[in-house]
Amino acid sequence: MIATTGNFKLFATSRKYATYGGIAPFPKSSGTKKGRDRVSHLANKQIKALLSNGALSAIRHDPEIRTYYQRKIKEGKVEGVVINSVKNKLLARVFAVVQWGNSFRKAWQLCIEKNIIINLVKRRNSNSALRLG
Repeated sequence: MIATTGNFKLFATSRKYATYGGIAPFPKSSGTKKGRDRVSHLANKQIKALLSNGALSAIRHDPEIRTYYQRKIKEGKVEGVVINSVKNKLLARVFAVVQWGNSFRKAWQLCIEKNIIINLVKRRNSNSALRLG
C-alpha cells in the first residue's frame, strides 16, 4: 500500500484511494431507472485483491469487524456488499493511522474525544442561544 500511495502522499483521503482500488460504490442509474450501487471494474486489481484478503482476515480475527459483518448479514445485506464495506472500513483505518501518526486504537480514541468535545461545544452554544432568544 505504501508503494501505490506514494508513501500516502498521492491520495489525500481513503475515499480517493478506494476509488482507485475499485472498492468505492457508485450509483448506477439511467434516466428514471435507478439500479444498485456498483463498484468500478476499471480498478487496480492487485490493490483490490489485497484489500479482499485483508477484509476476509479481519472478519475472522477482528472482533469489531466480525460483529459488524454478522450484524449486516442478519439485516439481509448481500455478502459481497458487506465485504466491500469492510474493505472500506479497513482502508479508512489505515489512512487514519497514517494521518494521526498513532496506533489505530489511539487514533480512534482521539476521534471520539474530538467528537465529544465538538458535540459539547455545539450543545453549549445551542443552549446559550435558547437562553438569549
